[in-house]
Amino acid sequence: MTDYSKYIAAEKATRNKLSEEIIGIAKYLNKCGYKYIVVQYQGAGDSGDCYECEGYKTQKEFNQSRYDGGEYIRKCDWIDGKSVSLPEKEWVWTRQQIEVENCIEKYNAMNDTKHDLPWMLTDLIEYDWYNNDGGQGRVILDTEKCIARVEGQQNTTAYFNASETIYLDGSQPNTSDHDTELQWDGY
Repeated sequence: MTDYSKYIAAEKATRNKLSEEIIGIAKYLNKCGYKYIVVQYQGAGDSGDCYECEGYKTQKEFNQSRYDGGEYIRKCDWIDGKSVSLPEKEWVWTRQQIEVENCIEKYNAMNDTKHDLPWMLTDLIEYDWYNNDGGQGRVILDTEKCIARVEGQQNTTAYFNASETIYLDGSQPNTSDHDTELQWDGY
């Protein structure tokens, strides 16, 4: 077995273990009334981040959701250029993130685990969304079917070759040497 084959086998085993853990959480969240859990993510350079789990109890709620870069729970205000913490009762969220997190905390307490579902779901993503030009999207966990679907984009750099001949005598430059085909940067 080659080193690459060993790597692929280890990755598959890790993914299978992670999937089993997610199935347990998904079934519990379904009992809590959530049909869909959504985690939005984005990254570039050499790092990425994901947001808290959003919870949707009906198909209609989910259909009204969209990828929009995610929503952090607002736990502070900016006053005179400084972050001022808000009391917990004044936190602002619109996608049931706190309620979902409370369900996950109960699941963890009942099962003596410390699962961090947003990162577990983003760890399932196979494409590289956090290096180089990065990417963004959302992972949708269907708690009834126990299926995770990724709707994402991977960013790449592309360019058109362009050359110009500039006449120093004041004549109009020749800019007709531009490519008409998009070129990729090679990664």
